[in-house]
Amino acid sequence: MRLVTISSKRQITIPKDLLESLGLDVGQKAFIEKDRDKLSLRPVAVSVVEETAGSLNTFVPSSKLGASLEEIDRETRKIVSKSLAEKA
Repeated sequence: MRLVTISSKRQITIPKDLLESLGLDVGQKAFIEKDRDKLSLRPVAVSVVEETAGSLNTFVPSSKLGASLEEIDRETRKIVSKSLAEKA
């Protein structure tokens, strides 16, 4: 158990070793919950989608951004078919 002080802005500083033990770092999100007379802090699980969001922007022409799933599927099939035909 650690003693912390609540600031005038109602903020507390959580010791670094406790945050690291939860796998939390600067800028990450966490849930805080009240259970009777205790507060509980737990990390927000980051999904693969969130982790990789935007990573393909350099490979996707801006004209394709906002395309429907059907359009993306149709275009992908064309590209794969063309690639397979060239290899045959």
